[in-house]
Amino acid sequence: MAPRWSGYTEFGSGFTPPDLKPVLTLWAERMASRKVTAGMRIGYGGSGLVQKDGYVGTYDLGYADGLFRFNGEGEFFLDGGERIMGKISMDNLVADTEAETLRVIGDANRWARRFSTINYDVLVKLSPRIKRKII
Repeated sequence: MAPRWSGYTEFGSGFTPPDLKPVLTLWAERMASRKVTAGMRIGYGGSGLVQKDGYVGTYDLGYADGLFRFNGEGEFFLDGGERIMGKISMDNLVADTEAETLRVIGDANRWARRFSTINYDVLVKLSPRIKRKII
C-alpha cells in the first residue's frame, strides 16, 4: 500500500516511523554543458577529476540556495546516479550529465546521511529564492 501522508520524521531506534512519502523534490536547470576528457580537473582548485571522456553540465543551484557545501572530497552521487563533479559553488554545481534538468534532491534523508545531519536540517536550509511549485 502506498504511503498516505507526505513528510519526514526523525525517530531514534526503538520507534517504528510512519510510512511517509518524501515531501519534496528539488530540481536544477542546466546553465551550460561542455565536452571533457579523462584526466581533466574542473571546479574550484581543480577538485573534480574527470574519469572518462564525455560531457558535464553546470546547473543553477549552489550553497547560496541552501545546498550543503560539498567540498569535492570523495564521491557524491545524486538519486539518478549522476556524480557531482568537484565542489558545490555558491550559485551552481557541476554533474557528469548534460540533462536539461537534474533532480538534486529526491529524498532529503540521502543528503542528511551524506552530511551527518538530520533531514529537517536539509529542508529548512533551502533558500526562499528557490521557485516553489506545489503539486
